[in-house]
Amino acid sequence: MHYYSFNIKDYRKDTQHLKPMEHYIYRMLIDLYYMDEKPIPKKTHWVMRRLMLDNPEHETMLKNALDDFFYECDDGFRHKRIDCEITKYHGNAQKNRENGKKGGRPRKNNPEKTQSVSNGLPNKSQNNPNQEPITINQEPKNSNNNSASDFSVIDSIADWVHPELTEINAMLMLGAPPVPAISQADYDYQLKKFKNYYAEEEQKGSYIRTEGRRKDVLTDWIKRDYIRQQKIKAQSQPARFNIDNEDWSGTTASKSEGHDSDLPAVYHPSHSKPATQAKPNPSTSVMVNGLWKEPLPGMSVQQTYDHISQQHMPGEMQDETYDRLLNQMQEAV
Repeated sequence: MHYYSFNIKDYRKDTQHLKPMEHYIYRMLIDLYYMDEKPIPKKTHWVMRRLMLDNPEHETMLKNALDDFFYECDDGFRHKRIDCEITKYHGNAQKNRENGKKGGRPRKNNPEKTQSVSNGLPNKSQNNPNQEPITINQEPKNSNNNSASDFSVIDSIADWVHPELTEINAMLMLGAPPVPAISQADYDYQLKKFKNYYAEEEQKGSYIRTEGRRKDVLTDWIKRDYIRQQKIKAQSQPARFNIDNEDWSGTTASKSEGHDSDLPAVYHPSHSKPATQAKPNPSTSVMVNGLWKEPLPGMSVQQTYDHISQQHMPGEMQDETYDRLLNQMQEAV
C-alpha cells in the first residue's frame, strides 16, 4: 500500500507516553508494515537497519514499541488494525477493478420513487464513466468515529483475541498468590464476565489498549474470583479449633510485659489478629462497605483508607480489597 489514513488525535492519545525517538520508531514501523503488507520480522538487526537505528538504546526503544503496539506470532510481529486495513483495501480494490471493466459503478434507477430535481451540475460518474472509482483506502473520512483508536493494538475488548487456556493457566501460576489451573468451561465463564465488564467501561471512555496489559488484568480478575470463592467455601465449613488463632492476651504468660528481651513486640500471623468486626468508632476503626474493620497492621485510620484507595482493583469491593491487603501483609511476615 502506498497510502493510509492517519488520525492525528487518536494517535497522540495512544502514544502520549512515548519519547520523541520512540515516536519516530513507531511511525516508521507503521510505514514499513503498510509498504510491505506483512508483519514486522523478528530479525531485530534487519529491522534496525531498515529504520536506521544504530545503538543499544534504540534497540531497547524498538523492543518497547513492539511490545506496546504489536503482538508476536510465528511469522513476526502483527498489528491487528493494520491487518484489517490491508484486507479491506484489497477487497475494495478488487471491486473497483470489476466496476472499472463495466464502465464505472452502475446507476441506481428506481422508477417507483420520485426522482430528485437536478441542480444543473453534471454528475461526476456520468461525466467520466470510464474513470476507476477512488478506493475507500484513499477517501477522506468525514464521519465522526467514536471507537477506539486506529493505532491501538486492539480496538475493543469485545473483539479481543484472548489467550488460549494453556497460556492463561501458566500465568495464573506466576506471581502471588499462585492459583491452580482452571477448566475450559470456567475460563469461558470468566471471559464472558470480563469482556462484559470492560466493554461497559469502554463506553465510559476507559480502555485497556495493549495486549500485555489485557492479559495481566484478565489474570488478576480470575485470581480475585478464585480467592473470593475460597473464602465463601471456608465460611460455609464448620469452624475448627486451632490454637494458632487463639488470643492468649489474657493468660499469665502474656501479662509478663517486663520481659528480658530488648526487642520490640512484632506482629505475626500466629499472634492475635485484627477482629473482623471492629468497634464502630471512626477515630479508631475504618468502615468498608458498611463493615467496621481494624486499621491495617502498622497503619493509622487515614493511612488505611489511602492504601485501600490506591490498591483497589476494578470489579473489587472495598472490603475485598481490605481482606486482600491484610492477607498479603500476613503472608509477608
